[in-house]
Amino acid sequence: MTRRTSLLLILILFMALGALAQYGGHRGGSGASHGSGTTGQPAEDPDLAGFKHDVAVQATENQRAQFQSLAQRSEAARRKAHDLQQAGSASNPSTLGESATALRDAVDDAQRANRDFVNTFSDSQDAGLKKLTKRLSKSNTAVTKDASRLDAQLDKVPLDAHGLTSVADSLEKALTSLQTEQFALAKEIGIQSH
Repeated sequence: MTRRTSLLLILILFMALGALAQYGGHRGGSGASHGSGTTGQPAEDPDLAGFKHDVAVQATENQRAQFQSLAQRSEAARRKAHDLQQAGSASNPSTLGESATALRDAVDDAQRANRDFVNTFSDSQDAGLKKLTKRLSKSNTAVTKDASRLDAQLDKVPLDAHGLTSVADSLEKALTSLQTEQFALAKEIGIQSH
């Protein structure tokens, strides 16, 4: 064998070993991996993954319109909670009761709109928005808890002005938190808030 042939065979051998090393030896069980787990596939480009996520969770036109209505209802409930606190003990019991009942109705309306909005999500939106919808649900649970406390205050005879204003304060904070989560979710799905 000539020297030239020997060098050529060695070069081919090194190229074959390089190709095997690049493949990662998965069949041989060497445990080497490239990028994402043991699939042998290279890691996905983060920009591409972000683009795929954005497309998967993108809001429909109907969802955009529905969100605007939801945002208005949540803000109306928050304002009613704020107004009830301001009225406080200065209002007569019947006016205070009417304000508290209006607040309760506004909270029910806002929660219904919130639930209806989330129910419009496609499977890909559900999957891509899990963390945000979980936080939204947690905030909504706090609103529900305070709304139940408001119901208990409305059942008291005579009405306790201090108790109502205290619950209204807590409810305003819970509604503000709910709105924060709603806007974070809207931003993620491409809805611009005003």
